[in-house]
Amino acid sequence: MSHHWKTAILICILIITFIALLFGKLTPIQFSAYDACRETARHTKGYGVWTYQTTEGNRIFFDDGVNILECTAQNSGPFWIVTEHYQTLQGRTYGPDPDYFGVSP
Repeated sequence: MSHHWKTAILICILIITFIALLFGKLTPIQFSAYDACRETARHTKGYGVWTYQTTEGNRIFFDDGVNILECTAQNSGPFWIVTEHYQTLQGRTYGPDPDYFGVSP
């Protein structure tokens, strides 16, 4: 492979990485499944602060005192991307509307 082709491929990879970072699909803080799922929990409405409960493989569980949030992440090189997340709907009978309270820790 000539030097020009190697340079062109490297530039394409750098452009794709920059675009992915720019549009938020890959963020530098997501270097573990927990970090990726924590960010998802931070952006999920609940009835209290989402608190980390346990990890089972690449599945992370958070609890807000009413509902449980289950999150699954897939690694892509050094980065982790949330592939799916589920929240129980027990809070539907709880009363007030859910809101954003953050994550601990």
